[in-house]
Amino acid sequence: MKKIAKKFLDKLDLIYTKEELEIVKSGFNTEKRPTVFRINTTKSNFEEIEKNLAENKLEIKKIPYLTNAYTLLN
Repeated sequence: MKKIAKKFLDKLDLIYTKEELEIVKSGFNTEKRPTVFRINTTKSNFEEIEKNLAENKLEIKKIPYLTNAYTLLN
């Protein structure tokens, strides 16, 4: 397990149940987390971003439960 400051864990312990705290702590040990981003539609649009990513050989997938949110597949 990665080292997590005791003071930080003590604060988390006040917020979460023991079971929830174990889930939170396990998140700190994840080696590779997905890259997730949202498109600011006041500055750009999906088509423009998708084109730019495709030009750079990057694929994305829509996150269905978030507005304008995508995850990077590669």
